[in-house]
Amino acid sequence: MKNISQEKVLSIRVGHPPLVLQQTFATRIQAIEALKATHRAALAQLDALFASLQQRAFAGELTAPTHAAAAEPPTQRSFAQLGQLDACKGIESLVYAAKRLPGKGHYWPTKVQYLADKRHLERYGRTIYGETHVAMPFGPVPQAAFNASRALAQGELISEFPMDVMRAALRREGDHLVALRDANMALLGAEERESLEWAIRYARDMNFEQLKTASHDAAWTKTAANAPIAWEDIIQTLPQAAQQRFFG
Repeated sequence: MKNISQEKVLSIRVGHPPLVLQQTFATRIQAIEALKATHRAALAQLDALFASLQQRAFAGELTAPTHAAAAEPPTQRSFAQLGQLDACKGIESLVYAAKRLPGKGHYWPTKVQYLADKRHLERYGRTIYGETHVAMPFGPVPQAAFNASRALAQGELISEFPMDVMRAALRREGDHLVALRDANMALLGAEERESLEWAIRYARDMNFEQLKTASHDAAWTKTAANAPIAWEDIIQTLPQAAQQRFFG
């Protein structure tokens, strides 16, 4: 049709779905985009791990350790490896906590990361995603998770987590960190979830002052203000049996 009158244009009926359906559609699209971004990041990480494994294989580093070597206690390098950040898993850990702590300020899901890491160290001898915890005035703070939460609230600031994935998974509403989807369980294993669930149950019913006091442990006290807390100091707050894993 070469020409059409205004009257005919104005008479065309256009579908207008209810706002609730529009919001549901938008939420599902966000969840799909978040999963796509997470899977892309996971594939890139798998490629990097495979390349590293190939290099170690050709270098002859994959032979079984001797009994004496296996019995050696962890070295200083082992402590450093505890803080090797896995950003993809870190986002899922933060989403997992935020999803299960609705109505709580962002202090709770971030504080859960520290408590869950201590539990994970005690039970499994490793951290959940290699977070670095910093001694801030209100207690230990997970640096990457805190920076990402603040970036959501204030725009592009320093963030160790990819912000496109963060924005598809979480949003800041004032002081609250709201999960837009549940965590990707393909990246967050059963052991990690167990430690997070323990920390969530521990922190859920505490008020701000109680949670702050609970996290002011000896590792935090020993660390200078705004400095990273040493893994050795965190490990020394664990039960003696758990410390033996690291110190022999």
